[in-house]
Amino acid sequence: MTNLSKTIPLILILIFVSYCGQKQQSVEKHMEDGVEIIVNHIKPYRIEGEPSIIHLEEELIIDTEKDKLANVGLMTIRNFDVDSENNLYILSRRTEKDFVFKFDCHGELISTFGRKGEGPGEMLKPSSLLVGARDEIAVAGGSLNKLSIFSKEGKLIKEKKFNTYIGHVLGAYSLENNQYLLAMHEYPTKENGFCTQYYLSLCNNELEELKELDRAQVPFPEFHNKFKGIYHTYFGCVSDGKVFTAFQDKGYEIRVYDLQGNLLRKIHKEYTPVPVSEEYKKKYMMAFMRPRDAETRKKITFPDTMPPFHSFFTDEEGRLFVMTYEPGENPGEYIYDIFNKGGIHIARKNINILHDRLGLYAWMKNGRLYCLQEKRSFFKRLVVFKVYWN
Repeated sequence: MTNLSKTIPLILILIFVSYCGQKQQSVEKHMEDGVEIIVNHIKPYRIEGEPSIIHLEEELIIDTEKDKLANVGLMTIRNFDVDSENNLYILSRRTEKDFVFKFDCHGELISTFGRKGEGPGEMLKPSSLLVGARDEIAVAGGSLNKLSIFSKEGKLIKEKKFNTYIGHVLGAYSLENNQYLLAMHEYPTKENGFCTQYYLSLCNNELEELKELDRAQVPFPEFHNKFKGIYHTYFGCVSDGKVFTAFQDKGYEIRVYDLQGNLLRKIHKEYTPVPVSEEYKKKYMMAFMRPRDAETRKKITFPDTMPPFHSFFTDEEGRLFVMTYEPGENPGEYIYDIFNKGGIHIARKNINILHDRLGLYAWMKNGRLYCLQEKRSFFKRLVVFKVYWN
């Protein structure tokens, strides 16, 4: 009798643990108007056969504090990208000659292109660089408001100027199907409620719009009595034949489209709110310190908590790496939610990646994580990590 009384509670405990384990593996999925909705909860799911532990091994550093880079004219990094052969393309706005610096996989400078000027293939203060699926290098923005598409060798393939009175081109990404994903910014008008418009569109090979995918709008402070003091990050990535978009003002939701512009999936996740820190407020207000911003400063109000995430990047297999505002273990680190290609939350990882109001400075390509980090001296360095999963 005594042995039996001890055995029954043990059996009940094992049944309870087994039940909880089974419950943990169930993921909420349903369909709405032909779109798959996935609801992830706080903790990652354990999926049989799914690698969920990521390891990063430092492989290469390109440090802008080194005299070697200063001697070739690379003083700082605006942004960067990587081609299929592990060549790095770095965009710098502080240059006397060319804006784009091409490095090989060992960190050795190969060439430069994108000359300063106003002619074909030339530019003035470009703001973005993207390497697409066809290894085309798209350099966009700047005071000329044009998009220049280059080959890997730095030869101009095509170019398009945009109407400055309507808005600015933010970037373009060449797709596998001979089309482009184009990011645009429109100025606030009375018709759009005096909100700045950001949108992503599919375009044909001549950069003519075929279909708008997603759009976000941010109230313009000058025309509104109050302005929420967050970055209002709108972001998009392409991976595994899919386009991923998100706007942090919409909550924790990431949308997934196919290359024909059809909405396939919405990924949702519960999250732990993070209070808005005094450090964040101070850093945010630094962008409004000019005398002409005095009235705008009075309109800025900060919410009690941060948005659910800042922005994200993808790898070639369709995994998502979403930067939350939860601090990591070391200075500069934040916790990243990692989702598999099916939109299921499978892991979390502390990673140090530079971020600002424009988004994250990171790519996951060719089995490597390429990211910018900021040193204590405020110089930037581009770090390459070899990625391992188990």
